[in-house]
Amino acid sequence: MDTTEVHRAIEPARADTVSDHRHAFNVRRSAKEFSMTIQRSIRLTLAGAIVAALFGAAAVATAQQPPAAPMQPQTTGTATTARFYQGTETTATYALPDSHGGTLTVRAGMPAQVPDYGPPPAFQALDTNHDGRISEAEAAAYPPLDSDFLFASQQGKYITAAQYKRWVSAQH
Repeated sequence: MDTTEVHRAIEPARADTVSDHRHAFNVRRSAKEFSMTIQRSIRLTLAGAIVAALFGAAAVATAQQPPAAPMQPQTTGTATTARFYQGTETTATYALPDSHGGTLTVRAGMPAQVPDYGPPPAFQALDTNHDGRISEAEAAAYPPLDSDFLFASQQGKYITAAQYKRWVSAQH
């Protein structure tokens, strides 16, 4: 037998072996993918069950809570005794959800008596660290500026001298 005949005899056997290895690889890969798919399904099912249990527990806990007693309006204090300039008072009443008929009444208007804080101080008096701007902490020294800080700073973190000048002119 010469070498050509030997090669011809070996080639079909090698082809069968390669084919068998590819088939075995595909079978292993298919089994692994199938296993991963099952694991993923199990994980999703467990996660869904846990979420459903949490929502169920929350619904039971909410249903078992006794209804809260409606809050009684205070008869003393600034909320019910505030006085407003004539013509500036507005009132709005809102139904409170889950309160069994409870309502919230809001009264607003321009107060008749406003504390007098005096004229706005000079910019340099408020800029205590002399960095050329007024921080929110520095603005706290003058209550009207403190309560109007976001407007005066144009939603910023500091008030510049020009912004302070505009704010002062808008106040008077």
